[in-house]
Amino acid sequence: GCGVGRRAGASIVVYVLAAAGGAWVACAARADLAITKDAQTVALTEGLAISDVGAWGRRVVNIDAIADAMARGTLGTPKDGDVFKRPAGLGDGERSWKAVNASENGEFNRLGRGAYVLCTVMSESDRVMILDASGDSMVYVNGEPHAGDPYSNGKLHLPVLLKKGTNQLLFAHAGRAGLKANLAAPASDVVVYTDDVTLPDVLSDKPEEYWIGVPIVNATGTPMTILVSVLPDVWDGPVREERIDLPAATAQKAALRVTAWTMKGKPDVGVNITVREVTDEKRAGAKTTRLTLRSRTPDQVHHRTYVSAIDGSVQYAAITPALPQATEGKIEHPALVLSLHGASVEAASQAPCYDPKPDMVIVCPTNRRPYGFDWEDWGRVDAIEAMDNAKVWFNTDPRRQYLTGHSMGGHGTWQLGVLLSDRFAAIGPSAGWLSFDTYADRRGEPTETTETQLRSMFRRAGSSSDTLALMPNLKGKGIYILHGDADDNVPVREARRASEELTKLDIAFDYHEEPGVGHWWDKDGPGTACVDWAPMFEMFRARTLPNPGEQTEWHARTLLPGVALPPGDGVRIARAEHAGQMATVDVKVDRTAGKITITTSNAAAITLGDQVCGDVSPTPPTRACDFEIDGKPAKVAKRGTRVSLVKLADGRWVDASEGPSGSAFSMSDVAPAAGPFKNAFTNHFVQVYSSAGTAEENAWSLARARFDTEQWWYRGNGRAVLISDAQFLKKLDAGEVAGNVILYGNTTTNTAAARLLAGGATNVSRGSAALGGRTLQGDDIGVLSVGTFPTSTTSGEHSTRMYALIGGTGIAGMKATDRMPYLLSGVGIPDVCIFRSDIWSKGTLGIECAGFFGANLGMNGSEIVWREPATTESK
Repeated sequence: GCGVGRRAGASIVVYVLAAAGGAWVACAARADLAITKDAQTVALTEGLAISDVGAWGRRVVNIDAIADAMARGTLGTPKDGDVFKRPAGLGDGERSWKAVNASENGEFNRLGRGAYVLCTVMSESDRVMILDASGDSMVYVNGEPHAGDPYSNGKLHLPVLLKKGTNQLLFAHAGRAGLKANLAAPASDVVVYTDDVTLPDVLSDKPEEYWIGVPIVNATGTPMTILVSVLPDVWDGPVREERIDLPAATAQKAALRVTAWTMKGKPDVGVNITVREVTDEKRAGAKTTRLTLRSRTPDQVHHRTYVSAIDGSVQYAAITPALPQATEGKIEHPALVLSLHGASVEAASQAPCYDPKPDMVIVCPTNRRPYGFDWEDWGRVDAIEAMDNAKVWFNTDPRRQYLTGHSMGGHGTWQLGVLLSDRFAAIGPSAGWLSFDTYADRRGEPTETTETQLRSMFRRAGSSSDTLALMPNLKGKGIYILHGDADDNVPVREARRASEELTKLDIAFDYHEEPGVGHWWDKDGPGTACVDWAPMFEMFRARTLPNPGEQTEWHARTLLPGVALPPGDGVRIARAEHAGQMATVDVKVDRTAGKITITTSNAAAITLGDQVCGDVSPTPPTRACDFEIDGKPAKVAKRGTRVSLVKLADGRWVDASEGPSGSAFSMSDVAPAAGPFKNAFTNHFVQVYSSAGTAEENAWSLARARFDTEQWWYRGNGRAVLISDAQFLKKLDAGEVAGNVILYGNTTTNTAAARLLAGGATNVSRGSAALGGRTLQGDDIGVLSVGTFPTSTTSGEHSTRMYALIGGTGIAGMKATDRMPYLLSGVGIPDVCIFRSDIWSKGTLGIECAGFFGANLGMNGSEIVWREPATTESK
């Protein structure tokens, strides 16, 4: 350790270099830490701290004086004792920067609420180092944002660019634990990290293909292309290499394939990852990293991986297989139980809590991460992706599908249960909280002024979290509520509130409070009682989904159709007339008369699946069917057993394929091309940074995109593909773009944005932002907005995809987007939000407008609230 004394006001930097296993460790006597060219590891142990200058919550708009200063470029170079003014929204007042030192274990502790820690590093040269920090929510490195490690898992290794001379590292403390940070020289230009891999178990003694997820870092200041091969220990077949493009100082959790098999007497399977950099199309400097896969039999608890359609990443589910039958082997079509884990847990720990059942396979997905997305947003999608894969893996019975989960997973049970009720015959939340509002006791917003009209748009954008409002969707389902009456983590009031609401709705349910137990509890017997509760599983066995033709009525409710997932064979509200407000569809089928009667409220597009239409299909099925919708007869052409309907401006409903231009709708297009804003981060999205702006604008665009890439990796165990605008346009013209696009910049700086935004509802260029006939001027305007664009493949297939624009009219506006928490669960963002850079000091008062677009994310039928005048613009 380096114990060098400090003297107040000293200007000289004293540092000590100590040899440690061939590496040089540098530390300094004050906040200006000196890094020599040979330094290998540097602990950041001194700095300046300031606290109580911000107020954050699960919302888009937060007030934060430091975020405001970073957006405006006014932070400067603080010194010990310098005074910093708090924003008016926090009650004015002043706070001071104070010198702080890390503890003996290298942590900054007792920093205060909402603290920032500033460390200043002197580097003898331009170089890339790996930042290993924990306990921070994010960090600015020389003004550029990077992801933090708020849960202190210690697996986020970020390449950061240090410049010759003075470098500022400004950490936002997460408040969960102490803040700790180190800089390390990368071991090579390309680094493969093995502490955050996503791996399957090998289940067969015959060669089979498996997917693995592995973080790979470009630890240089220039872009590079690499070739990656993954081979088992014994292999004599052809070598397959994956080509990956990595911009400067970026990381990607790559999705890699490996052919592997178990070997007799060996519990593990060794595989080798070899990375080669491509230079002038020649291979140079191969480096091999070794991984180990577990060998398991299919009858053991095991892990299976799959590739997510969200981002092409590798995710896994842990499986508790059904028990073999004594006389007949495995049951031919076992029931499927989807089990959702709690916060800080993941699938690997969830599955072993269940005693194997003779008639059920238990599938435990991982919400992307142990905390992940609270089983909302992309965590909700991940659960259904795992479920749909498991249906294929185990050939499960489609009528016996059940949902359960504990704690955060109990919340997920409520969420998926009310949003996708027709997928499950029964649900069983254990120690589950209902919503962010009930759990945190958040209060609603007033409804009078323009400010609260704007806020209501954000509330509406997050309305899918409102479990209580969607409880009617559970009618006819089996429900078992389990809770400990002494739970000090999720209060038992959540279970009691759910029972009260279900009773009001006349929905039957089973309820059990275990006396005297807390959040996680067990009793004698197999399995862990708080999740593997025998009466709950008995209730599951007594419930099945109806056979085709048995059900005659459906009642669907939704608040935000764009974020719900396709329900399968029932009724789906695909688009609402007013997003974020309750939409309903009630369907009655008279199978004798061959008639379907539908009543809707606030619905603009719906789909009816096989369960609804299957047994009323006329002969031949291409003949028109008899529908009555909202009291009017409608002839709908049937081309099978799924029907998509859209509502026209005059109130008539028609087959989607026969709607006029602007109304067309298809099942394949609605999910990837519908808001709100966060929906853009689905369907194999790519991130596109600018190359046509000034050096400063382009640098911001790459840094902003890289920040999202890092956050997506950390929060979503995700894979984000990061390419330039020129690269993207080449792929688009070649028919190689099949998913959504995230654009960074504006139409002046980003050539891809210039093409995709042409003719769209929002247009943002250098110096101005236009929306719906209104134009705002200035270089301090920030924009979050979505739209659609057409794509086509080399095979001639055409589709509509979604883009999101994250940018602004100038550097100040662009930087104002840096801390927008759109990758955080519980945060609702509408289709468009335009604001000024002072949003971080003024809060909602800094927003110019927000709202929802109409069909195909256009202005027709939109609802946009502007600050001036205080009206809602609808077209």
